[in-house]
Amino acid sequence: MASRVDILPAVVPAPFTLEFRNIFLRLPRLARGESNFVFTQQDLQSYATLVWNCVQ
Repeated sequence: MASRVDILPAVVPAPFTLEFRNIFLRLPRLARGESNFVFTQQDLQSYATLVWNCVQ
């Protein structure tokens, strides 16, 4: 009989920041609302849960 083990994804550290200039190779235009991409602990936890649920 197969058993199931539930694992809660853990993501550290947070917040996780991707710098706008490193992605688009230019400075952000602040007047247009462009800025770094910042992912909170809750964001990362949600994404990890979605991915984990898809691979099970």
